[in-house]
Amino acid sequence: MAVLRVAPDGGQNFSSVRFAPTYDTVTTRDFPGFENDQLALLLAGKRNRLSARDFVQAGVTMGVRAEVTRTCIESLCGRLSAHLEDLEPASRRVERATEIWKNRIETTVG
Repeated sequence: MAVLRVAPDGGQNFSSVRFAPTYDTVTTRDFPGFENDQLALLLAGKRNRLSARDFVQAGVTMGVRAEVTRTCIESLCGRLSAHLEDLEPASRRVERATEIWKNRIETTVG
């Protein structure tokens, strides 16, 4: 998970905060030897089994209101879930990544 804090050129304050694309968080899980790979940095004191509460805590630590973080989590998980329902896996790897995402959405937002 990565957070993008965007500031206009020359600006002193951030104009937006949003989750970055999760381009490699699932892909490592599908390669031999990386099944048990964990986050390099701790998030809310944890490297795995993260919950929505952990993301909210991290957001608050970064100065993002808890409700804003919850809304972002729900929106991201909802959009990703809808996308996964329409996805036709082109390979076993894509199918496995889809399974991982669905599981993570369920464990994150319940």
